[in-house]
Amino acid sequence: MNTTESAVPFEVSQVAMIVRDLDASMAVYQKTHGWGPWDVYEYRPPRLRDLQMRGVPVDCSWQGAETMVGGVGIELLQPLSPNGVFAEWLDTHGEGVHHIGYWAPTMDQADAIRAALAATGAEELVSAWIDDVYFFYMDTRPVVCEVWTGDMASVRASRRYP
Repeated sequence: MNTTESAVPFEVSQVAMIVRDLDASMAVYQKTHGWGPWDVYEYRPPRLRDLQMRGVPVDCSWQGAETMVGGVGIELLQPLSPNGVFAEWLDTHGEGVHHIGYWAPTMDQADAIRAALAATGAEELVSAWIDDVYFFYMDTRPVVCEVWTGDMASVRASRRYP
């Protein structure tokens, strides 16, 4: 890891991409790169709660798929609602890399990262809970930064691909 001081003192845990068709994208990444199997999740109430976009409550949903590649999680996200940060990104930028993610072991560390990123001028895009995991996205252009903390074991996959 680079020892240069940064707002986020952890190694990248995840790289996430926005896609139009989750199943087709999993198939392509599996065939092309050998990535998989994928754990697939649906993010909608009630497991998704207290969702805010730019500080305003929003009602939207998405699905995602995750697999490990080496020591980094690869996540694919497909918006299911026409509103929300993922649909907005897809409309503006198309498919591709959306964010890098960092796991913060405690809420205090996550809050410290949020404050450090905000001090650089980064705007908070989204915050919410999924089961017992809290997360937020900060606009650290050209890519978004996600930080999450909580009980990862509480987040269970809806299905596995293939």
